[in-house]
Amino acid sequence: PLECFIYKKGFGRLSSEVYSTDPQDMTNKYIHLTNSSINRHNPNSVQRLAIRQDKQLEGGSKISLDYLWKRLSADGIDTKHLWAKIRQVVLKTLYCVQDTIPGHPNSFELF
Repeated sequence: PLECFIYKKGFGRLSSEVYSTDPQDMTNKYIHLTNSSINRHNPNSVQRLAIRQDKQLEGGSKISLDYLWKRLSADGIDTKHLWAKIRQVVLKTLYCVQDTIPGHPNSFELF
């Protein structure tokens, strides 16, 4: 049987510019990608500006999940409900692909 472990400790990745669905922004990799290797080269990074105001962001585009939950809660988001939804997405995703994941006694990778 498929077994999954979801940890509450970890980090979140942020884009280095404010998210936008404007068609003119579709090719802006700094808005749509959260890879720190890409975002550290953004000369207009909102993260660089935010670091001056909030020392929690000194990791660039990565922040701890604890800090992310704190920020989301401050914005009025029900983080317990959000965490439950994230768990549902993970479980439903694994359920859909369980027959294609090869059986390994201790690990597997998703691509």
